[in-house]
Amino acid sequence: MDATRRQARWAGFLYLLVALIAPIGLIVVPNKLFHGNAAETASAILGLLPIPIVFVNAVNELAALVLLTGTDFVAVLPTPQIEGLADLFVRLHGQGVAVASVFWGLWLLPFGMLVIRSNFIPRVLGFLLMVAGTAYLFDSIVKLVLTRYTALVSELAWPLQACELAIVLWLLIVGAKLSAIGPSGQARTS
Repeated sequence: MDATRRQARWAGFLYLLVALIAPIGLIVVPNKLFHGNAAETASAILGLLPIPIVFVNAVNELAALVLLTGTDFVAVLPTPQIEGLADLFVRLHGQGVAVASVFWGLWLLPFGMLVIRSNFIPRVLGFLLMVAGTAYLFDSIVKLVLTRYTALVSELAWPLQACELAIVLWLLIVGAKLSAIGPSGQARTS
């Protein structure tokens, strides 16, 4: 196996690892945290202390934990206010994920263009990346600005976002089409 194909497969493997880990922070953790009221959410947060911090905006989750651990400066507040503030920080974490999704979508657009222009990865994968990137962007904007439509748009967006997995699988299984790569490892332009 030549170096280019090996590098493409390695990239696909690393991409797959990210794709496998991401749902923990995006789906599993929020589903375990939000229970419809502040007291249940606060209880769920204390049960998730061992989960690794995946996103930079986990500071909001940490703020919720600080509020709920009963530190001295929080003792002056009534319990319902503490739980309400903790719930606010957890929800801010969700909004932080929506902001991060903007960048996930923005990165997929030029990546898709590069794949389309390359001669060693099928063009259709580039178009699928652009579809996924657009879905991330649209979903994020709705979550941040048009919040009442979040559930509907997210339900429609996630299958389109899953189009990103096609490049992961291609890179992992196939790597690159060697016929489109010259002896020096450079893509042929003819």
